[in-house]
Amino acid sequence: MADTDRLVDIIWEIKELIREARDIFAPTKASVRFESYPYPHIVGALDKDHGYLGGSFITFQDCIDELEAKDDEPEEDMEEP
Repeated sequence: MADTDRLVDIIWEIKELIREARDIFAPTKASVRFESYPYPHIVGALDKDHGYLGGSFITFQDCIDELEAKDDEPEEDMEEP
């Protein structure tokens, strides 16, 4: 498995865990605070696949995309002329 594939898996794992946390908070008074601040910040930092206004300037997925783009670039010749 490529490193970038593992990073994509990590995003999905974080999403699953943060949803689990939201479910744990749901029956409590703290749920409003959790869903108003930490939850949208975390899901907004992962990628742009969320229903919140705004988001992170640079997401986790943006960093993966950059890494993938660098992997596609040809390697420069390291030998001196």
